[in-house]
Amino acid sequence: MGDSFENPIRSAWYWVPAAVFLSAAVLILAAGCNQRLFLVLHHIGWGVSPVVWQLVTFLGGTLTALALLLLAGRMQPQLLWSAFLAGLISFAWSHALKIWLDVPRPPVVFGPDVLHVIGPQLKHGSFPSGHATTAFTMAGIVVFGLKKWPWRLSLLALAALVGLSRITVGVHWPLDVLVGAGGGWLTAGAGIELSRKWPAGTMVRRVLLILLILCATLLPFIGSRYPAARWLAVGIALITVPVGLFTLRETWRGNA
Repeated sequence: MGDSFENPIRSAWYWVPAAVFLSAAVLILAAGCNQRLFLVLHHIGWGVSPVVWQLVTFLGGTLTALALLLLAGRMQPQLLWSAFLAGLISFAWSHALKIWLDVPRPPVVFGPDVLHVIGPQLKHGSFPSGHATTAFTMAGIVVFGLKKWPWRLSLLALAALVGLSRITVGVHWPLDVLVGAGGGWLTAGAGIELSRKWPAGTMVRRVLLILLILCATLLPFIGSRYPAARWLAVGIALITVPVGLFTLRETWRGNA
């Protein structure tokens, strides 16, 4: 795989998913069915083991996503810089909306008779979903570095599962997930475009690698709030830390 990304601005892979997510959000908002749809999806999700949803939702955590970037960074040296820029944008807009709107989460609206929360009882800052934003930002970055559409669809599906998991574990509304997904996907393209205009030098990539290796190392030791994901965190660290160290060594040898 080469060092260049597909230009997202000229790709249907950029505009179509974002348009679908954001259009669906507008339709839900116009129909006023956000809470009803949440209950339907939440209850359907309980047909799958809660352990599965803990593992899936763990993949959308910020620290987890940063650790997994070490695997993606093996594909393209510039990918880490693109992800860093996209991450800054997505973090800024998503947290600004959380603070500004302060939308109550499902545990504030529904009682335990209809709501089954997996993990922490989060109550405020629902919109947009940070996990969905993170998952689709990082998936988008990697998608535009991939050439084969089955791999692209697989990543898109995995990010969508992370978003769905936030509904199933009972902490986000469908609107939260859809806007997080659409916004995250768009910021991925923005990060790639910015990295083309301001490419990172070798020293910047080394610093990013060191920071990501540190994140991966800390992953098993920082409580995820989802007990079933503890061993998944250990497994991710055991895989990504050596990969990151190998990539870092290559940068000092001039091979990356």
